[in-house]
Amino acid sequence: MKLKFFFFGFILGGIIFYLSSYIINKTKETNVVKNNSPLKTDTAKWNWPDSLDALIAAPVNHKLVFENEEFRILEVTVNPGQLDPIHTHKGESIVWGVMTSPIVYNTFDLDSNNKLTLIKKDTIIVKPEELNKGIRENPEPPHSVENIGKDTFRLYRIEYKKQ
Repeated sequence: MKLKFFFFGFILGGIIFYLSSYIINKTKETNVVKNNSPLKTDTAKWNWPDSLDALIAAPVNHKLVFENEEFRILEVTVNPGQLDPIHTHKGESIVWGVMTSPIVYNTFDLDSNNKLTLIKKDTIIVKPEELNKGIRENPEPPHSVENIGKDTFRLYRIEYKKQ
């Protein structure tokens, strides 16, 4: 059993480092997201405090796997029935799911009293054939994820630090 976990960790580690080096090289070549809109590269308009960063605001659900001066890799886990705290992802990212479960994705913004208010709820069901495929994401303003399924929801996220 330990040997099985060793090989799984070895393979996953290799995939993460291969993808991160591939992504760094491809970043200069591509500037579109899944909906073919240009990537947002201007972080000067980012007005959310660092206290909402995923590692600070939702540390139970976000674990740091690797970090250097260019990017960081996060493991994101939301257990069945769990709602992770409101948080942000400041940098452009590559995300790929490895375990699926239906989720509710809650988006927040500031109301007229300057308080975070729920503005949108989306139910997302990731199909098994969509797992282990990288998707480019723009920076994400305040949001939270609720796992409404019976299985653990897990993904990995490579967040770029420099825009």
